[in-house]
Amino acid sequence: MAGQVRILKEGEILFRSGERADSMYIVRRGALKVYFLKGNEEVQLALLNDGSIVGEMAFFDQKPRSAHVKALTQTEITEITRADFDKLLTQIPKWLVTMLQSLSGRLRTTNEKLAALEKSQEGASQGS
Repeated sequence: MAGQVRILKEGEILFRSGERADSMYIVRRGALKVYFLKGNEEVQLALLNDGSIVGEMAFFDQKPRSAHVKALTQTEITEITRADFDKLLTQIPKWLVTMLQSLSGRLRTTNEKLAALEKSQEGASQGS
């Protein structure tokens, strides 16, 4: 498998919401927290452990990162860059890449709708 192994220290930020996605990552060993910020509070979206993939959504749909990710423990990851993935593309059927891009786009749309719904519910509860 292509990719470069990296070690994240406990608390180290892998990427932040809004950043450009030049890589996706496979967790080899350790734990990552996927979260967004609500004011100064971290709202956890997912906890990722060995074998998990993170950063694939923005990587495939080539849009900015939708969440923050940081290491909860010392974490070993494999970074798959765009160049690494392009090399693998010669072995992956085109329809599979198209499907992954489509799924990433649908997931992003769902995440945006959920965020808008949460925001509208907060506004409704504050107005009561």
